[in-house]
Amino acid sequence: RFYAEKLFVTPKHLITVCKKVSEKTPGTLIAEAMLAEARLLLAMPEQNISTVSAALGYSSVAAFSKFFGRIQVLRL
Repeated sequence: RFYAEKLFVTPKHLITVCKKVSEKTPGTLIAEAMLAEARLLLAMPEQNISTVSAALGYSSVAAFSKFFGRIQVLRL
């Protein structure tokens, strides 16, 4: 809903367009982008999980770890 509002379209329209173009839902595309960003940040020696989770907007390391683990399982 958040991204649909930012794009001035309905959530249904956003889902339809994303699926048509990428065969993925907006949620999946966002999760994949977050995962890619997390991987890039975690590859930097000066970054740790705490700073990366904060940089990506997670309220805690636990919430970030849960998301990261869930996405990794889904990709297998």
